[in-house]
Amino acid sequence: FWTGQFHTGDTYVVRWNYKVALTGRALKGGASKFSAVGRERCAYFFWQGEESRISLQGASALHTVELDSERGPQLRVREGNEHAAFLSLWNGKMVIYKGRRGDASPSKWRLFVVRGEDENEVFLKEVDCDISSLRSRGVFLVVNNRKVIVWSGKLATKHQINFGVAKANQWKTETPHEFSSSRITNVETVEAGRETSEFWEAVNGSSLTYRNLTRDDIDLKTTPRLFNMTSVLGAFEVAEIKPDFRKMSVINSLLFSQSVLYEAEQPALFMFDCGSQLYLWQGWIPSESEAEDPESPTAITTGSGKVRWHAERRAAMQTMLEYRKAKYGNPVPAAKLVWAGNESKEFINYFPQWEVNQEVAKINKEFVASDDLLSTYNELNRSEYSWKELQCRPLPHGVDPARIETYLSNTLFQEKFKMTKEEYKACPRWKQIDMKKEIGLF
Repeated sequence: FWTGQFHTGDTYVVRWNYKVALTGRALKGGASKFSAVGRERCAYFFWQGEESRISLQGASALHTVELDSERGPQLRVREGNEHAAFLSLWNGKMVIYKGRRGDASPSKWRLFVVRGEDENEVFLKEVDCDISSLRSRGVFLVVNNRKVIVWSGKLATKHQINFGVAKANQWKTETPHEFSSSRITNVETVEAGRETSEFWEAVNGSSLTYRNLTRDDIDLKTTPRLFNMTSVLGAFEVAEIKPDFRKMSVINSLLFSQSVLYEAEQPALFMFDCGSQLYLWQGWIPSESEAEDPESPTAITTGSGKVRWHAERRAAMQTMLEYRKAKYGNPVPAAKLVWAGNESKEFINYFPQWEVNQEVAKINKEFVASDDLLSTYNELNRSEYSWKELQCRPLPHGVDPARIETYLSNTLFQEKFKMTKEEYKACPRWKQIDMKKEIGLF
C-alpha cells in the first residue's frame, strides 16, 4: 500500500475507491440502526508538483483519462493547493520531497516543515536545509540517515508540535525508501533556544543569525486571513482565500503558500490580516512579452493601464483602512505595504516556504519606497501637484497623463493657460492639446 510519498518534480495519478453510505435518524433523534451502503465507486486525482515539467503535467492528465474506464470524477491537484479530501487519503503519512523520484539528496541533512491542521490531513514538505527556512511559528524535522531532530519554534502551536513528534516516531518505525537503505533509529525533540551545535551545523546557521531573522515575529492570537482584491470584472471586489485544510478550532500559523500570491493574475493585490499587523501585498506589472495582449488599451503595460493599476492600488488601500477601522476600532493595528520580490523577512515568516523572485524584485525596484500604507494612500489621493512635480518623468504615481492639467491649482492653471478650468473645458479637444503642448505640459 502506497503511503503518499510525492516528489515536487514529478506528477502522479491516484485512483481512489470509495463507497457512499446512507444513514438516517430515529424518530427520537438518535442515529438510526439502519444504513445502506452503495456500490463501489472511484475517483481519479492527478497531482502535479510545483517543479514538474509542463509535458509531464499534460501526460498525467491524459493518462488519467485513459485509465478512467469507470468514468468517475477526475480532479487536478496542484502542489500547494491540496484539498482536505486528497490529504485525508494518506492518514497523515503524506510527504512531498524535493526533486524527482530516484534523485539522490545532495546534502547530508534534509529539512521538512509540518503542514496541515488535522491529524488525518497533516503532511510534510521538504524545504532547503538552511537557517533561512526556519519559522518561529513552525515545526520542522531535521533528518539525516539515522536521526530525526524535531525542532519547534518559540511561537509554534501545541498541535503542530504533536504532529511533528508523531511523524518522527512514524519514520522510526517505518523509514521511507526515500532515505536510501538507512533506517532511522533516533528521535530527538528540540525547542527554540535549546539547540545543539549539531543542529546549527545541519542548517548552516547560528542562534544569533536565527534571532536576527525572527526578531520581528509576533505571537498570533487568531488565524491570519488573506483577501484577493481586484477590479478585473469592472467593479472592485474583495474575496477571501480559504484553504481547504484550515481548521477553525485552532490557530493555523502557516496556512498560506507563496504560490497563492505569485500564481495569481498580475498585477495582483492581496490584503493579509495577521491580527496585530495588516499588509497589502502588491504584485508586479508584467513585461510586454508576458502580457496576454500588450496592444490592448486595457493592458497594464500601456500608460492608461498603469494609471488603472495605481487607481486599483488606491481603492485597495482605502478598503483596507475602512476594514481596519470597522474590525479593530481604536487603537488600530499597523498597516504596511509590501511589494512583490521585495518582501520583508517579517512578512515572509508568515509563510511555510519562500523563494525570492529576483526578476520580480528588479521589476518593482522603482516602486519600493515607504511601507507606510496611510501616508502612501494620502499621496495617491492628492488632487494638486506643483508645476515642477508635473514636469518630472515618470509622473508621480496616480497622475493620469491624459488629464495632467487637472492637477494644477486654480491659480497656477490661470497663470499658465490664461483662462479658468471651466473655460478650458469648453474648448475643443484639439485646442486643449495644442495649449498643453505650447506650455510644455504634454
